[in-house]
Amino acid sequence: WLPSRCPKATFIHIFANLPVVRAASRSLRNGNEAKTISVFAISDRRDISNKEIADISFVARRAAERLPRLRLVTVGRGSTPSEPKFLEALKGSSVEFSALGILPAEEVSRVIADSDVSLFVRGLVATQRGSAIASIANGVPLVAYAPSRLPPPLAEAGIVGVPYLDIEKLAEATVRVLVDPELWRDLHQRSLRAQKKYFSCEAVASRFLEVLNHRSEEHTSELQSRQYLVC
Repeated sequence: WLPSRCPKATFIHIFANLPVVRAASRSLRNGNEAKTISVFAISDRRDISNKEIADISFVARRAAERLPRLRLVTVGRGSTPSEPKFLEALKGSSVEFSALGILPAEEVSRVIADSDVSLFVRGLVATQRGSAIASIANGVPLVAYAPSRLPPPLAEAGIVGVPYLDIEKLAEATVRVLVDPELWRDLHQRSLRAQKKYFSCEAVASRFLEVLNHRSEEHTSELQSRQYLVC
């Protein structure tokens, strides 16, 4: 609804609506813990959620074939209602499944931060997807359905994008992150840098001030009489 070039509009992405939690040092782990896949929020619509559950379960089952222990944890909206379908989809596999439901914000962050990888299958990942930004904010590698070229600033974060609805590549990417510690560390560090530079509330607030101050300097009188749109 906005023209491609609109001098009175600019884009400022959201920041994570969860507190940032840093998981305990991974060096303290003994190596026997289950690798954990986290999923923050499942869609409400049945037709969409059924596809999400099928894709996530496929990835978890495939990962469980490569790893001695694999946990799948869902948290947030849709987690508890989708639990029976996940249990059915995972039946016969070695996946350890937990549906944690809706938790206080800090506990949601803790669940994400303690995981080894997060999945995003609710359409294509984008800067307005808070559940995806939550993984970046907490330094957890994110495997997601994504456009062929990630838009900035997502391109600088620790995201492994795969073509939409390609569950084979989704599973391959997830397994690669789980079994390759060097890749994990690289994605982890990229997300930490992106969080500080782009996705923290301080970074977003600074961007608002930058935009508004710039417009104020150039068009003080015009801003007093017309609405300035930031979206």
